[in-house]
Amino acid sequence: MRITTRLGLISFVSAGVLVAMAVAVLGSGLAFRKARNDYALANEIKIGVMECQSCPYPYFLHREVRLQEQWFLHEAAAEALLGKASARLRAGADHAGLERLHLGAPGGNGKGR
Repeated sequence: MRITTRLGLISFVSAGVLVAMAVAVLGSGLAFRKARNDYALANEIKIGVMECQSCPYPYFLHREVRLQEQWFLHEAAAEALLGKASARLRAGADHAGLERLHLGAPGGNGKGR
């Protein structure tokens, strides 16, 4: 094998490895971005559900219209977040857990309680 043929083969293999590494780096970057967005959405859902669970207590204590309106606003916000997450998670264990949370959430149909 001539040296020019050997150098051409080594250059071709090196370029192939470089392309494979670039694809791997881009794929991991996209996976990281998706995981970060999913984490942010899960945090919003957690905060929304916690607010929904804490809102009825002041209303039941004081029976003020303002507190009732806040309760309904938190319910609507939690339902919107759960709908947004349902659109993102179509199948799998995450979707099943989200459906259980949605059914048990305030304003849901109550089957999860």
